[in-house]
Amino acid sequence: MPLAKILIIDDMQINLQILHRYLLKENFAIETANSGFEALEFIDDFLPDIILVDVCMPGMDGIETAKRILEKMPTKPVIIFISALKDTETKRRAMEIGGASFFNKPVNLKLLSSTINKCLKSLAWSNGEVFDESLKSRKSNTVRIEKPKKESTLFHFSKLKDLGQLSSSIAHDINNYLGGILGNVSLIELTTDDSEVLGYCSEIKKAVSNTSDLTETLTNYSKSKQSAAQLVNIGEALNDALNLLKRDRRYSANVKLNIKVEKPLFDGVYSELTNIFLNILKNAYQAVSDSGEIYVSLVCKEISEQQSILNGKLEPGTYYQLAFEDNGKGIKPEVLKHIFEPFFTTKEEGTGLGLSSVLRHLQNNGANMDLKSTIGKGTRVTLYFPIAGCEGVSDTVEADGVGEVIDFQGKRFVLMDDDVVFCNSLAGYLQKHKAKVISFTDASFNDFVETNPGLMKYDYLITDYNSPFFNCFELVKSLSEKNKDIFTFIVSGTDVNTAGLERCRAFRKPLVFADMAQEIIKVQ
Repeated sequence: MPLAKILIIDDMQINLQILHRYLLKENFAIETANSGFEALEFIDDFLPDIILVDVCMPGMDGIETAKRILEKMPTKPVIIFISALKDTETKRRAMEIGGASFFNKPVNLKLLSSTINKCLKSLAWSNGEVFDESLKSRKSNTVRIEKPKKESTLFHFSKLKDLGQLSSSIAHDINNYLGGILGNVSLIELTTDDSEVLGYCSEIKKAVSNTSDLTETLTNYSKSKQSAAQLVNIGEALNDALNLLKRDRRYSANVKLNIKVEKPLFDGVYSELTNIFLNILKNAYQAVSDSGEIYVSLVCKEISEQQSILNGKLEPGTYYQLAFEDNGKGIKPEVLKHIFEPFFTTKEEGTGLGLSSVLRHLQNNGANMDLKSTIGKGTRVTLYFPIAGCEGVSDTVEADGVGEVIDFQGKRFVLMDDDVVFCNSLAGYLQKHKAKVISFTDASFNDFVETNPGLMKYDYLITDYNSPFFNCFELVKSLSEKNKDIFTFIVSGTDVNTAGLERCRAFRKPLVFADMAQEIIKVQ
């Protein structure tokens, strides 16, 4: 018996995920598309009865997408628009092309489901049953969505896939918020010579950078994709992790350090190392009482022959051996054998990603991990880092953005970003360096462009990529045709490919304003 078919179109994975899961319970055949272009490819083989489409999407908005689908399909589906925009003009445009309903975000899912079922009844569908025999002639390549199998491996894979999709969808928003934080820190640095305040700014910038890296790492976890490695100091990453935990009153056990390597360098990712050490130390803290002790040691270790470790084999070689040992309650043998499995946890509020994530990051960079535990005596976690085969790096690290010589000498900028915090902080930074700036955070930017074709009086446009008010690429192409002198910088919480766009470059949020300024100066 055929199922009613629904096509969901939205450029945000988290929205697709939520709608897909909720409507799947209603026994529909569902397909999803990340853009209008992808949706048009589905139409040949999947004739939807209902289309749920987001209005604001880059490349081709939801209204244009729906219009093209209606022109292409032999039978007319019911179109339901979903949008964060609440203005009457958007709603009018959507309904003019034949929209059956219009929902504002956040969507009331129960009401949406009720509306869908009412629309299906008008098409003679009800709970997957055909009441009108003539409708059976509709082209039907129904894709039935099967629930994940409950075998452990497939179940874990499904959860990892969901994790990757969800983390990818929120990375853009997180990086936008971090961009606002980093921008205001840059302004603080310009207004003070207080070394203590500048020190705090440096710590904030480091935390922002690590947060952004970890967001990317979480996204990469389910895709087997490695972050870019560089030469990092294991000792510095360990100190950062220890300092973070010292500020948390929940972790009060005594930590004893025995570091016998002056400058342990490793080809890896600094933020990943810090997160690894945080995970292990938190587990150790939670395993001991307030009066318990944790021993951390770092030595050079020569492994002459292959050794068996909990997760496999350790190959011969020279390693930095970093050990974390606690005198806590220990781990039961039946738990220990599952300790590295994704989503396995014995904690009520745990995710089960801690040690699984640790092991994966280590192995991605050629390192490894062993774990031994005895009930009532404690646990020892040992990390093995292959020693980097190159010279050490300088100990001197200069504070980003402090003391640089930047002078825009009255250069004229147009800023457009609906993130008010980021836009205002960037405008303030540029003005501090003698730039002339006009900024926009809403649809008034479109009116400005209409009355200033080609932005002929301006040197630079800095614009957000995923704007709800215009198509970024179309804007850049239009400006480049009208104004051969203006240079455009696109900023986004995700990577943007500017290939084919003239006089255009992309920056990824969060970004250090000083670094961005230096890049702008290069194209002057």
